[in-house]
Amino acid sequence: MNFGKVKAVFFIAVFFLVLALVVNAALGLDAKKHPAQEEEPEQPAQEEIIPQPVQETPVPIPSWAPAPTPPPANRPATNPTPQQQPQQQQQQQNPPATAPTPAPTPAPRPAGQNLGSGGFRSATGAGLELVCDWSAVSAADNKAEVTLTVSIESSTIYLNEWQDCIGLRVGDQTGTMTQPALSYEGGRTTHSVGSRTFTVSLAGGSSLPVAVEWHYNGTYGGVQIDVVECGGTINLG
Repeated sequence: MNFGKVKAVFFIAVFFLVLALVVNAALGLDAKKHPAQEEEPEQPAQEEIIPQPVQETPVPIPSWAPAPTPPPANRPATNPTPQQQPQQQQQQQNPPATAPTPAPTPAPRPAGQNLGSGGFRSATGAGLELVCDWSAVSAADNKAEVTLTVSIESSTIYLNEWQDCIGLRVGDQTGTMTQPALSYEGGRTTHSVGSRTFTVSLAGGSSLPVAVEWHYNGTYGGVQIDVVECGGTINLG
């Protein structure tokens, strides 16, 4: 083989090897200056979430519950304001005062009309009793004239005259009588004392109290008697 050809081939091989090293070194230097950027992995596209309106589920009304009553027309149902509530509570706590009903005034009666009669008697149990008979007639201006007739019931009795010892009352009217002088022996009998008429108003009603008191202040039949009295309520028809 020719030595010159071998030398030429060897030279060419060395040249290509050196060239390859130079190229490889140049590529490595460029890779250091401009490192390859790693591609970020592609992120999956996010779907846009749109909020959906919440649908209210109606609460079923029991069959036994009454149906709600709608407010009256042109008058919306509203709760009273805080200023109205105290006023309503005060009105409930303090109801309006009502005026008392006046008592009916009895119709006037014709003068001289008989309004009734009757009597009362005491109950001493000693045999000495006080008796009062009454009678009444109508008078003018819605008034009445009530006459009391007083008598004493006894057997044997001795009395001295005593001024104003017998007290009388008819309604709001009062008066007195004098104890008469008596000297009687015998069985039981009635002794008249006298009578007196009182004019009373009927504006307050037709029921009137009547009372008679005899201040005896003595002994009769062995019993000490201070006061003998009788009376009650009369109703004038």
